[in-house]
Amino acid sequence: MVAINLKKAIAWLRLHASKPYGVYSLIALAILLPMLRPGYIFALDMAFAPVIRLPEEVTSSYLFYTVLHALNILIPSQVLQKGMLFSILLLAGLGMHALMRHFQIGQRTDSDYAAWSAYISGTLYMINPFTYSRFMAGQFAVLLGYACLPFFARALLGFIANPTTRSSLVLAVWAVIISIVSIHTLGLLAVLTGVTLAVSLYQYRRKRSHLTAIAKYGSITILAFLISSSYWLIPLAGGSSTTAQAINSFTAGDQQAFATLGSTIADKVGNVLQLQGFWAEARNLFVLPQEQLALWPLALLAVWTLVAAGAVLLWKRGHQKTVVIFAGSAVVAIVLAVTGAPAWLSEHTPFFAGYREPHKFVGLVALAYAILAGESAGALLQRYNRQGKEAALSIVTVALIVLPVIFTP
Repeated sequence: MVAINLKKAIAWLRLHASKPYGVYSLIALAILLPMLRPGYIFALDMAFAPVIRLPEEVTSSYLFYTVLHALNILIPSQVLQKGMLFSILLLAGLGMHALMRHFQIGQRTDSDYAAWSAYISGTLYMINPFTYSRFMAGQFAVLLGYACLPFFARALLGFIANPTTRSSLVLAVWAVIISIVSIHTLGLLAVLTGVTLAVSLYQYRRKRSHLTAIAKYGSITILAFLISSSYWLIPLAGGSSTTAQAINSFTAGDQQAFATLGSTIADKVGNVLQLQGFWAEARNLFVLPQEQLALWPLALLAVWTLVAAGAVLLWKRGHQKTVVIFAGSAVVAIVLAVTGAPAWLSEHTPFFAGYREPHKFVGLVALAYAILAGESAGALLQRYNRQGKEAALSIVTVALIVLPVIFTP
């Protein structure tokens, strides 16, 4: 019976593989269903009023709130709030799914199990301890930037592979969109871009023409971003904006209050590897995943195993660049999240003092986890299928489907 049901599931997946928006919409609705009754959802950083007014100050998010204000003329703000939460989940799943399908182009992977791999990655990127804690704290802007991150990553890889005017402008568009919804996510973009450029310099070290094209069209990306963002960058640089004033008001006390949880570096690293360590988790504001299920450590171990296996698998398949870029970005993110590097950077890098809570960089760790775990999960299913082990295939399939729920109940 289990084997028959699995075959039906694979047939259904083959039918809907080209329509992932439907699958991720169902997952998002399943998560939000208890919150779709009339009324508002209140959280620490999320309190929507019946009337969304125009912003009084011009900041990076001015256009975002202006759009919400315009929509609020016709649509109740409580509907906008829930629609935004739905969009966060949907975009996170779709973005990661598209990124995984981008990696799978040219790989010798069974199409059915490549689709499973993409869906597992998308679901894990939607639902994990990092997104859970941010949702519970009401940090919708951080989550919107996080949801857009895979789209930027795909545009970045496409630009590096084929630097043209079009690819440079697509990259700029995603950078601008992310800056509008979440200025803090620009730091994640900077880390991902820096690591990608470093890897590309080595990869194309004997192809000067390609490196020249990256530099040439990359300057178009930078110029397009600066021009499009000048309405908030100029006041920020001049120190006249509320964002600049807020940054100048941050002290060492702020960095200590919002530091990644852990009494030692080892404790902090352990928390980050669990996709946790957010300062609000220590305030008893909400129940943590490990407090809801005794099996949670097993789910964590399963995720770690899939991540490690995915890195090894991609490396053996000749995709070392993918491993280095995303695992390398995750390592940089961990360093920024758990060490004193942000304090040093605040003194030497303009505007970095705005990262009083460096745990936001853990979004890059979640990105790497989703990519690597999804890759190994798909390969595992493909292996059992080729070996004809239907019982093992059924068990592993069910376990992989349930894993995100156990990891973040």
